[in-house]
Amino acid sequence: ISSTGLRVNGPASRSAMVSASMRSGLGTGLHLVLCEGTSTLPRRHIPNLVDAGGRFVDRPVEAVWLYRRGGGLKKELRAEIRAQVEKFLSGGLVLSYVSSSYGLHLVPSVLSILRELSLEYPIWALRKPCGPTWKYSREFMVGDWRRRMENMAMRPALAWGRLRSGRFRGPDRVEILGRHR
Repeated sequence: ISSTGLRVNGPASRSAMVSASMRSGLGTGLHLVLCEGTSTLPRRHIPNLVDAGGRFVDRPVEAVWLYRRGGGLKKELRAEIRAQVEKFLSGGLVLSYVSSSYGLHLVPSVLSILRELSLEYPIWALRKPCGPTWKYSREFMVGDWRRRMENMAMRPALAWGRLRSGRFRGPDRVEILGRHR
């Protein structure tokens, strides 16, 4: 294993940061939480982005629809992404790449925020879907028919984002370590 992703919002994130920093040569990326998780910022700073418990929406298609809105919501999304980047960097880690569940970091509105923040922070690589991973996700999709339909609906947005993310580096291939059934 040459790299790993880290969610800064998780209950064990601090110990994971310490553990990752002790492994020289291990690239550590920031795995943005923008769906199915809790925010870094308190709800009072991002009231239109999270629910009363500080949780993001649970459905990726709903997240894409929500994040495409402009105005104050984009400012809140930018503030949350900035907070996650800063929390990651505060752990003393070198930022190898940025990723997210469902590839939400490649959604145009999120990608534009990452481009802006790359002028201030060391964001130079994104985790991009590539051949073997995409094939793996198609062959071994788990979940009900609604989840499969959401995956199909996400493809165009992610494909567009992958094309627009050209100035960021990304992996040439990803090795699947095992099959999950």
